[in-house]
Amino acid sequence: MPHLILEYSNNLPEPVDFPSLFGQLNAALAEMGPFRLADVKARAIAHDQYLVGAGSPDAVFVHLTVAIFGGRDTALQKRISARLLAILREGFARSWAERPCDLTVDVHEMRRETYGKEMNERAGGPPHPGA
Repeated sequence: MPHLILEYSNNLPEPVDFPSLFGQLNAALAEMGPFRLADVKARAIAHDQYLVGAGSPDAVFVHLTVAIFGGRDTALQKRISARLLAILREGFARSWAERPCDLTVDVHEMRRETYGKEMNERAGGPPHPGA
């Protein structure tokens, strides 16, 4: 926890260095709040089927969903959104410069009461009972 889910159209004009981008996003999130870097999980999903705006084949989108536990104030969520959006702007600079481009960030809250998590010992979790 938290989770970063990056979705993007598969027509980006630049190759994306996901390890570097995720490293920047994860580090920024860990610096901004009560989040441990070791707990941040980031992944990317390319979309083959999409429509941006009126449907220009050159239009691209990049959307980052940031899922955090509830109870964080709106001011922190706004800072997270702005900071991560700035990182996306740098990471997708060529798309921004060359194409119709939408970059978006959505910070939303997950409920602690319904979030499940289990870690094995190799991931830093406790030994499993009966192991």
